[in-house]
Amino acid sequence: MVETQFKIKVIMVRTDNGTEFIQSLCLSLFGLKGILHQRAIVKTPQQNGVVKRNHRHLLDTARAIRFQAGFLKHFWGECVLATTHIINKLPMANLHWKSPFEVLNGLVPNLEDLRTTGCLCYAASIGEADKFEARAKKCVLLRYTFGFKGYKLYDLDTRKVFHSRDVIFQENIFPFNDQLQSTATDMSDSSFLWPHIDTANDLDSASIPAVNHPLSSQTQRSVDTIESLQIFDLLPSDLSVPSPHCSTDDHLQDQTETATLAVPDNRSRAET
Repeated sequence: MVETQFKIKVIMVRTDNGTEFIQSLCLSLFGLKGILHQRAIVKTPQQNGVVKRNHRHLLDTARAIRFQAGFLKHFWGECVLATTHIINKLPMANLHWKSPFEVLNGLVPNLEDLRTTGCLCYAASIGEADKFEARAKKCVLLRYTFGFKGYKLYDLDTRKVFHSRDVIFQENIFPFNDQLQSTATDMSDSSFLWPHIDTANDLDSASIPAVNHPLSSQTQRSVDTIESLQIFDLLPSDLSVPSPHCSTDDHLQDQTETATLAVPDNRSRAET
């Protein structure tokens, strides 16, 4: 392909020790074309540093595209191909601020076809039999097509992949990312687990079941009686109110005996 398209012969190829490069078919092709094959030493990545750095740049950019678009991991191949198309059209400092496409083809690349990968788009529906059917399909942009003058799209309704040229883009909307964010928001919302209480007055409302109240009705009447006697100085002020965590019957029995002994004394002092 290099000889046909660019009239240049490949002189040497440098690779690692992957089986796809050292198998007999690849080696026979190198020997047939007169291409020298150099291999890097095992566990010596610095001998192939240019490829390693380009590979890291490619994966970092593809990862950023996947996070922005909210793609699932099985779309990783589409992200890598879209990244390759974008990087080949971007100017680089080591190429004197020319893009790889311009250096290879001698032409300035057209950037008007670049769109945001993973954004919402609408592809025109052609040949619909029903006149009242929608004339556009709701899709997501996957990448740029190779061999077609168009875009590779993912239909959100039918979950099918197809190519189209007549597309309208909404580059600020990412359907997959918005769906993930809405799911995370629903899961983080704890209102469906516990009732929300705005003020302290709501604690006494009827929304809280009576069975969860720490004091029964009989116990509550006894507590109210003790507090009333303390207000009119008929009971000692150090008399405690039963705690919801203690045994209610034992505490009431002790408090009742104390109240029986204390009331006559206070009344006699009042009469005197």
